[in-house]
Amino acid sequence: MRSRPERRAAPTYALAHAGFDFATSLREVCFFLLGLAASIGVSALTWVMIAGHRLGRVGRDFAAMTPPLKLIYHVAIGTIALPVFTSLIIGTDLPSLWALQGIFLFAVLIVCRFSLALTVCR
Repeated sequence: MRSRPERRAAPTYALAHAGFDFATSLREVCFFLLGLAASIGVSALTWVMIAGHRLGRVGRDFAAMTPPLKLIYHVAIGTIALPVFTSLIIGTDLPSLWALQGIFLFAVLIVCRFSLALTVCR
């Protein structure tokens, strides 16, 4: 009769990505945030160029958000901040792919709330 193989692959993989010292975890957090900045850099620059002088209204639009949009805003912040804190506390590495859903939520906020209507040139 054959014996069952041991199931140590998952914990071994997880432990290979944890247990770093604070300096290494801090470096990984910096790479994480730089990766997020690189993912949205071109899109954000394009949005700023299109919005132009209307960017002065962004602060007022944030202040006037409805409660459901504020909830989306807090979830977006959480999807970026919680992996950072987790990495520092546990001492693990993390890819910036983990926070892409939070970046998408910022795009949802821009589309739903900001009064940056595009003007049609004729």
